[in-house]
Formats: sequence, structure tokens, C-alpha cells
Amino acid sequence: KSRYFGSPIGKIYATTNWTYQQARNATFTSDSVSCEMKIGERYSANHDHLDAGTFQLFYRGLLTGDYGAEGDYGSSYDGNYYKRTVAHNAITINGGSTGFSYDLGTFSALYNDGGQLGGAETKNISTWQNSAPYKRASVVNHAIADDNSYSYIKGDITPAYGSKATEVARSMAFLPVGSRTDRAVMVVYDKVHASGSYAMRSLLHLASEPTVTNNNKIVSDNTNTLEYSNGSVTYSGRLTVNTLLPANATITKRNTGYVAPSNKTYTVEKTDSKYEPEWGYVEIASNDVSNNTAYFLNVLNVSESGTSVTDATLINSQSDTFVGAKTGYGQVVMFANTGVNSLSSGSGSFTIPDGSDLDLFVFGLGAGDWIVKKGSTTVAKASVTAEGGALSVSGIDAGTYTVAPFEASQTVIASFDAGGIESGTWTNGSGGDPITFTQGDYAYKSGNGLYVNGTGGGAAMPAAVQTALNNDEFSIEFKVTDLNITNNDRCASLIGNVKGNFAVYKVIGDDRIFIKMPGWRTVLSRPSMPTEDVIGHHNVITVDRTGAKKLKWYIDGELVQSYDYSTNDQDIPAVSLMPEAGNSVIYNMINVYGVALPEGNALSISGE
Repeated sequence: KSRYFGSPIGKIYATTNWTYQQARNATFTSDSVSCEMKIGERYSANHDHLDAGTFQLFYRGLLTGDYGAEGDYGSSYDGNYYKRTVAHNAITINGGSTGFSYDLGTFSALYNDGGQLGGAETKNISTWQNSAPYKRASVVNHAIADDNSYSYIKGDITPAYGSKATEVARSMAFLPVGSRTDRAVMVVYDKVHASGSYAMRSLLHLASEPTVTNNNKIVSDNTNTLEYSNGSVTYSGRLTVNTLLPANATITKRNTGYVAPSNKTYTVEKTDSKYEPEWGYVEIASNDVSNNTAYFLNVLNVSESGTSVTDATLINSQSDTFVGAKTGYGQVVMFANTGVNSLSSGSGSFTIPDGSDLDLFVFGLGAGDWIVKKGSTTVAKASVTAEGGALSVSGIDAGTYTVAPFEASQTVIASFDAGGIESGTWTNGSGGDPITFTQGDYAYKSGNGLYVNGTGGGAAMPAAVQTALNNDEFSIEFKVTDLNITNNDRCASLIGNVKGNFAVYKVIGDDRIFIKMPGWRTVLSRPSMPTEDVIGHHNVITVDRTGAKKLKWYIDGELVQSYDYSTNDQDIPAVSLMPEAGNSVIYNMINVYGVALPEGNALSISGE
């Protein structure tokens, strides 16, 4: 349903489904919503258009996109409107009348539409690949969700504008609406930095005259009838656009054309019935261009003609690390506010004001592991590629969220480090007061770590640990430097209680270390490793009960066990450092995390 076409075009075609069908002499009733999102890395002149960073939307007819007809090739209309940026859903930067008018051979002199620079054909492939105006854009990120919940692309289209701009970045996301095959939302976010005090506008071409409300809402119905030689079809789609940035936009209707600096006006051609009919376009202009920078955030809602949709709402401002919108269909779409670059470091927060069971999409991230937290609770983590730059989280609700590069220390629930913590205490993950556990004859700090003697009992771990182990995700990191078993008739629990639902333990009569958790009823089905591979080594056990549904065991950074794990309703009881009678354990490090750690993200062991 969605496909990326790479360099030198750099575009995505996406659709909600393939049930396109239409009877002649009828109203268009297909429920397929489709879009094109084009970055357009190269320009080839001739029949090519100056349309880097543009988009189109189709539902029961073309709702917005490239209208018009070529007409007479090489005519003034052809060279000054039809193939020019002004005839597309693009950004214009009008910097005055100078530096733009030049001869294109068979074309008439071009007038300044504020758009992208063009030129005559080149016969040199190296020039076409590497030099202006032919090399005009590059794809920064592109990603398509496995479940088709989003298609996303971001481009750096700065070169297309020559010396008029130092930064022009456009991000586009197409999002089908759940199970509704006849609904979709598209979100377009632009950051434009001009090289002077220029007028910066975002253009939107429409099939019919729109109503504009409060300079922040545009509604256009395409109910045109398209005549064929043997029949006709009547369109029946609506486009509702919420302009969320700039906050004080001016929206101007243009259906007679644009005025060049020479005061010559080029009209929007009213095409005949063989083509998609166009009404004209609107200019969304920014009145807030501090530091010569403008931001545009538009949410485009697709629906049946005459059907109202719930308006989108702005989340954050143009000065925040992330800026985006909550759509009327329970989607929260956030973009890293980094212009032509991806966000590679630092964190940002945003507040979702209302709603439940929402889908969160975050775009424009750099390569690496990222984490999403609601308050202090981790709700998701993801490995993001430089190529994709995207992550998504389902089933969230209202609240304040933080997106940040993943660091294991951000998710630690409780920690014992023999190298730096006083006897009998644990630190908590927020860096606050230490968590104290009962210390007595059976658990105390020694010069080599934490010593637990099982002759008369054990040492209870902090209550926060028990809470963490009953969450959907958690990890335990530990190193055991010694394990003395004087009574081989009993199991030796390293962590937990073998008689309960959770334990890392040495089984009776077998020189192996096992993991016991709810879901594994018999010893034979439990993950295990030889004792010699566990003792004296760095162990990380990760559990994900609902996402990957896996238990993984890493030793010295290498994955040694991976088991399928099913969610069940059995709680894990209070956890102890509790060897059975006659046994002792020395630890020099224990950490408990609130997530299933990605490989390689465990904290380092003290002294190593």
C-alpha cells in the first residue's frame, strides 16, 4: 500500500487500499485515499517541473495537487505558470524582482514567482548529478510502517531556491485512519529560513473555491463532473485543512493567477473536460518571520464531500524541540524541529491535552536507541535508523511525554554498586534518596561486594523492585563473584525465592543456573546456563511480556538465551537476595530497570 522510490526522484506513493472502482455516469464512491509525497532530488528541464517538495491527495477525485494542462509547449503560460513552482503545492520565497529572469532558449524569459530556480537542459551527466540548478534536493528520512499506519518522508530542498534561502526543510506524513479505508490524514511541516527579509508562503492548489475561516481553516469540496467521450463521473471528496502554524497566518485566495514583478498576470488556466479541473490556489503567508524564519504546519483531512471532521490541535510551538499536532482521529504526530537535519542528541517534551488509546508518531530522529517516557514511566523504546528517522507508540493517553536518546541510567529502578554505595542501601532511578533494605546477620557489605548468608534468612530487595518485576517490561543486571553451596540438597536462589514465582537459582544436583518466572511450569522449560558461565560474569536478563514477548539472557554482552514468553496474570512476589541454608553469594553489582534493555545498553560494572 505504500512504496518509496529512491534517488534521483525521492518520493512515496501511498494508499489506504486498492478498491478503486467506478461506474460511468455516476457519482464517484470509491473508498481509496491515495497520496504522492515528492522530494525530487534532480531537475532535468524540458518537460520537468520545478516542484521539489510537493504533494498530492486523491479521494473520489483529486483534492489537491498538480492541476492544469501543458497547452502550447514553450508558451509564456507553459514557462511562467504550468511548469513553475507557483503551479504546485510548494513553498515560495519572494525576494524581489532581481536575479531570476533569464532566457531558456525556446522559452520566453521567466518572471519571478518566488519559486525554485530552473535552467536549460545540460548535456553533462556530472553537472546534472552535482550542480545547481539540477541538484536541487535530498531525502533526509523516509519510513513506511509495517502495518501501513504511516508513510513519512523528509527532504532538504534548500538548493532549489538558490541564494534566496539558507534552509528549506519539508516533512510529510500520510496516515490512514485505523480501520476506516475512506479516511486519511496528511501532516506537512516546513521550516524555511530566507537569506533576507523575503515573503515566505506555502501554496495549496484546490479543485473548487474554498471557504476560509479565521485564517486557520480551509474547506474545499471537489464535486466537479468529469466528461468522457462515452460517459462522465462526478467527484465527491472534501479536503479540510487546519493551519496550525504560523499562528497568525494570512490565507489569500488566488484563482486569477499571480502577478510577476513586471505586473504581468498569468492566469490559472481553466482546463477542458479531459483534465482534472482546477479552481485555483491559496497562499498561506507567515506574518511572523523573526530572524527571517517561517514555520508552516498544516493538517489535511480527507472525507466525503459535505462531511465535517474534528479539527486538529497544535502541540508545542515553533520554538520547541518537537512540534506537531493531535488529529481528530486520535493520532499525535510530532516532528523534530531541526530543519534539514535529524535530531541526534538532546531531549524534548510535549503535552497531549486529552484523549485515550492514542497513536503517537515521532519523526525526524537520528540513528540510535530512543526512549519515550510519560512522566517518570517508560512507555516505549525503539531503535531508529538514520534512513528512517521514525518511531511510533500505540495505546497512549493524555499526559506529558519526553522523547530522548536512550541511556540505561534513565530507566534504572534500583541499583546496588559495591564500589560506591554504603552497606545496606540502594539508590533509586531518579537519583534521589537511597532505598534502604533490612541488613543484619544475613546480608552485609564486604570488601568484595554484597555478602548474603542463607543460614537463617535473606535480605529483602526494595519494594520498587517487586513493582518493576510485575510490569510488562523489566531487566535485571547482576554479577555474582562467588557461590558457595554447602548443602547440595537444596536449591540456591541468587535473586528471588525459588518457592515463589520468580528466581534466578542453582537447581538441586545440577551445575546449572536457571530462571524461574510465571509461564514456565517445569524445570525443563526454563532458561538455563552452566554455573561457570554465570558466576564471575556480567549477566543481563530482559523480559518483554507484551511487545516482543521474549525473555533474553545476555552474558558479557552476548545473547545466550532467547525464549518466547506469554503474558499471564500471576504476580511475582517480593524478591530477595536469598540463598537457601548453608549457601552464600557475593555480588559486586545489581541493577533493576523498568524496560527490556536493548542490547549493549546495560550500565557498566564497577571496577571493569
